[in-house]
Amino acid sequence: MLLVLLLGTMGEIKYKTRLQKYLFLADRQFARQKGRKPDNLVYDWEPHKFGPFSSVLDLCIRGAVQNKMIEVFTVKEDNRDEGVGYRLSVKGRAKFKTMLQTLESTSGLIHEMLYKFQNDSTEHQLLEFVYQMHPEYATESQIHGRPDA
Repeated sequence: MLLVLLLGTMGEIKYKTRLQKYLFLADRQFARQKGRKPDNLVYDWEPHKFGPFSSVLDLCIRGAVQNKMIEVFTVKEDNRDEGVGYRLSVKGRAKFKTMLQTLESTSGLIHEMLYKFQNDSTEHQLLEFVYQMHPEYATESQIHGRPDA
C-alpha cells in the first residue's frame, strides 16, 4: 500500500497530478531501496500528457476511497482551477501507523525527496524535476517544462 505510505508521510496532497508524480517518484525510490530494477515498480507507469501516469494507480485510489482508507476533498486555490485532494481517513491513519513499524526509513526517504515540492502551488518544480530525472516519461507531455519544450 504505497499509496497509504505516501499519504501518511506527506499528509494531504492537493491535485491529482501532484499525487501521480509523488507516487511515481516514491515508487522508484521504493524499488531502489528494495534492490529491484527500475522497471519493476508497484504501479505500471506510462508517458502521458502530464508526465508519468498510472491507470493502475487510478484504480487503487478508487478502491482505497471505497474501502474508506483515503478521503477525497475539494481544493480551490486562487491561481488554479478547482480540483481534488487526498488524505488518509481514520482507518488509513491506523494502517499507516502499523506500516511505519517496518517502513519508517522508507517514509523518511519519501519525505526527504518530496518535501521541497510542497509549496510549489503550480507543480512547476515537481514536473521539471520529474522530466529532468526521467525524460522518457515526458515524450507525450503537453505542458511547459518538458525537456523538448
